[in-house]
Amino acid sequence: MLNKFKDLQQQKLEQLSKQRSRINDKLNGQEQYLEQLVQYQQALTDVSSHNHALGLQNQHRMQIQIAKVADFQARQVSLTQVDLQRQNQLIKQQYCHFKGLEIISNKQAQQAQLKKQQQEDFSNDDIATMAFLRTRNQQEK
Repeated sequence: MLNKFKDLQQQKLEQLSKQRSRINDKLNGQEQYLEQLVQYQQALTDVSSHNHALGLQNQHRMQIQIAKVADFQARQVSLTQVDLQRQNQLIKQQYCHFKGLEIISNKQAQQAQLKKQQQEDFSNDDIATMAFLRTRNQQEK
């Protein structure tokens, strides 16, 4: 019964690890996207080749829009980092549960083995005692 529960806890730990991997992949993608946005934003700031007022106005509007998207993406990265930290906490807790069950299971197995060994020793002692008594009784006769 305990081993079955321990196996369920191990499966849950593996599931949490897979979720952490997905969150980590998501975070990496979001960070790369944010980096691209920042690079594009810097490229727009550096380029001042527009001499026309309309070109400068369009460039300024694009800078504003990219700044908004970059700000939103930065918040998304922060939220995903929080999700990753929460997932790591869940994994840590689940690992502790699993290891605790594993220790209890191992102790129970050791106790069962010890009890079995003691029963075998007791049986062997009984057999040896009976054999001794039999040979002693035969010698007395």
